[in-house]
Amino acid sequence: MFKINSIARGNMGKLTYNKESKEFDTRPNINSDITILVAYINIGFDSDTMVATQIWGIHHDFNWIETEVNSPKIVEGSLQLDIDVEAGTSKRIEEANFWKTYYDSKSGWIKFGMEENVSRGFCVEVSSGTFLEVDKNGNLVALWLHPIVV
Repeated sequence: MFKINSIARGNMGKLTYNKESKEFDTRPNINSDITILVAYINIGFDSDTMVATQIWGIHHDFNWIETEVNSPKIVEGSLQLDIDVEAGTSKRIEEANFWKTYYDSKSGWIKFGMEENVSRGFCVEVSSGTFLEVDKNGNLVALWLHPIVV
């Protein structure tokens, strides 16, 4: 479903997490007219380039698991959709309904994925503080987030 393109993105926004409203947001907003839903978090893609531009959405912190979260293995590039989709389309990643959220209050890292502190693939930066992990088969396996808390 996804592939990592070696061309790095420019003009990145910054990821925030609002503790009161329990939501992630990327500012400034960047064009994204295709949405991939990961639980209640949206990953926006630009239909012209098929490149991920930002994330936003509600993600309650009441069930976050406090643990040490190390930063992931990061590669340079951008994340592209590798499926045929039209502008205005939304798709859901069903496996994400079983993911857990791991939070490190010391480092500020948040991992939303299957396994606690394991990186099974390669992470690419979508926007400042937003890293998406894709395995060798092109499946999204985790969101690694380092937001500014507001």
